[in-house]
Amino acid sequence: SKALVVGSGAIGLRTALELLRQNIKVHLRSPHPPLHPSTCSVGSGGLWMPFHCDDSRTDEWALETLDELLHVAATRGEVEIVPTVILQKQHN
Repeated sequence: SKALVVGSGAIGLRTALELLRQNIKVHLRSPHPPLHPSTCSVGSGGLWMPFHCDDSRTDEWALETLDELLHVAATRGEVEIVPTVILQKQHN
């Protein structure tokens, strides 16, 4: 099997990594390198969070990904876990 991944931001690189782990040959195409200022990932800082959906696999994926991110942060220092603040405007 082989796959084409378009984009070298956080999502494109993570997708390529997961495909490679499943022994799928990956062709990565992007008009810019991963750290180019025009990519969304540079500005977002690689925000990760689970997303609500009705597919039960999402929760499993979210926990596995969080475990991996925490492990990398603790052992290699390549990931920084930063708490976030959520602000909401109350409508009267």
